[in-house]
Amino acid sequence: MEYSLYGTQDAAANWEEEYSRKLVGLWFRRGSGSACLFTHQERQMKIMVHGDDFFGQGPRSSLDEVERRLKEVYECKVQRLGWSRGRPKEARILGRILRLEPGGAALEADPALIDDVIEGLGLSGAKPVNTPFAK
Repeated sequence: MEYSLYGTQDAAANWEEEYSRKLVGLWFRRGSGSACLFTHQERQMKIMVHGDDFFGQGPRSSLDEVERRLKEVYECKVQRLGWSRGRPKEARILGRILRLEPGGAALEADPALIDDVIEGLGLSGAKPVNTPFAK
């Protein structure tokens, strides 16, 4: 077995090859427009991969099966959201907040970054105004 040093380009490429081989082995089709998107027509599933974070959408039974198969070979932590009663409606994903709302899903930037941006722009002492053109 060969290993790659974490953080190197070949480590990222090797990981991409590894998870792609696993997902294609589970009958997913890799996206032609984006190599990090995978679809499974029969199971009505979509999976997006960002680094080592997997985001899946589909029927509960299909998600259960893919989760079980991935846990056979990888160490995984899983968060599940859903509109049904008792399911969480909000999760942190890549530092963002994904929230399920009655009209759909909303993705919110990391609230902690707002203060960093304000400080970085030197606007810590700025006072808000009602209109952008106020004198």
